[in-house]
Amino acid sequence: MASIVGALATSHAFAFLDPEHWDARRQRMRASYERRYGVVPDERPELAAEDVTSNRERFASWRAALGEARDCMTEARPDVLLVVGDDQNEVFSGVQPQFAVYTGQRCVSASDRDKDSPYELGCDASLARALLDRSVRDGFDTAQVEHFEHELLKSHAHAQPLEHLDLLGYACVPVFVNAIHVPAPEPGRCIDFGRTLGRALADLPDDLRVGVVASGGMSHFTAGYPWPAYDGPHTLGSVDGDFDRRVVTALQAGDEDFFRSLTADDLLKHGDPEMRALLVLLGLIDFVPPSTHAYDVFYQAVMGMLAAGWKL
Repeated sequence: MASIVGALATSHAFAFLDPEHWDARRQRMRASYERRYGVVPDERPELAAEDVTSNRERFASWRAALGEARDCMTEARPDVLLVVGDDQNEVFSGVQPQFAVYTGQRCVSASDRDKDSPYELGCDASLARALLDRSVRDGFDTAQVEHFEHELLKSHAHAQPLEHLDLLGYACVPVFVNAIHVPAPEPGRCIDFGRTLGRALADLPDDLRVGVVASGGMSHFTAGYPWPAYDGPHTLGSVDGDFDRRVVTALQAGDEDFFRSLTADDLLKHGDPEMRALLVLLGLIDFVPPSTHAYDVFYQAVMGMLAAGWKL
């Protein structure tokens, strides 16, 4: 049977930018919000306590932890990576599956909206079809994605960690879970989806070594946040660090009950809809506590950042 030998969870977007570029990127985000809604909230007051110099030091520490998390997975020598993330109108247009698996044999990674830097990716179509088949038989209406437009994997949740963490040489299977398009799956449903993917791996006859990458979160309220569905005190640029730290504590403890107690409304309330990718990963690995992790809040980067790695 196939086995999961390592796993990695990481934030994306600002997490792959140097702090010197955060302010410019944040202002672009604010301009995007103004185009959507006609107004821009005031800058968050917490920004007054941050500057590029201090953020550079804290971010260097966080990136070092991300490197350790990546090493947890790559040192286990996986044959293929399951890359779990959401789509933000990059791959899917006019239709939004709650869960989807890419079953093509290849695709081209395009890092983000800022540049066109394609990289050829080999994909494990046989494994993808096994994941699709088992999840549907287990009651998930999982969408099958046979090809992308122009073969481009544009979803930054998938492409960015592959590119920025030097994971392009691995065969991969992109797995999609809806996050920011309301309604989105309940947290428990995401955990169960991870469990069914794990059962698919256990059913495989070959001795495949699998790594899992979960990309997304933690708390952040950006221009693309589902504001029409949100009713609460947070504004553009907010970060709910207190809630994130509760999540990290539960992550360290392998506390499945905590994660199953959460609702889709909780994720929306605290700015954590992208945490669904992490929930799929935790279902896959049965809530084993991470071997290494780091969390920090950067208001200049508009987000709480998580890095976690598992040696399995």
